[in-house]
Amino acid sequence: MAVRDKAFEIAGIVRGQVAADIGAGTGFVTEGLISHGLRVIAVDESEAMLSHMKNRFIGFDSIEYQIGESKTLPLDDASVDYVFANMYLHHVESPGLAIKEMARILKSGGKLVLTDLDEHQFDFLITDHHDRWMGFNLSI
Repeated sequence: MAVRDKAFEIAGIVRGQVAADIGAGTGFVTEGLISHGLRVIAVDESEAMLSHMKNRFIGFDSIEYQIGESKTLPLDDASVDYVFANMYLHHVESPGLAIKEMARILKSGGKLVLTDLDEHQFDFLITDHHDRWMGFNLSI
């Protein structure tokens, strides 16, 4: 949860605003966002994952579920205050295009927060977990 809390701190989330959780998976980020009073658009390419989330968050009306892929997110331009993508980019074919697409849906002044794997040599993640990238080196 430390990663999630740090991501929220960096973004400066504000109750009542709208966040997109890209590659929402089981809802780890969504759970934290709704607990802080945000409305969430959970996007995943897997209907099974979204179904899991719907069962997990039954009764929460602050979550909208959307099927979508990294290159064509199902959201309008400048429609959200925050975009979060946790442990997502190492699964997409083109991380640069995915980031560009996430930026497209942000309102002016919105925040995009990416949390992912550092560069590594764990080859089993490619075969066992279908990772496309061996993490990222973000030396600045």
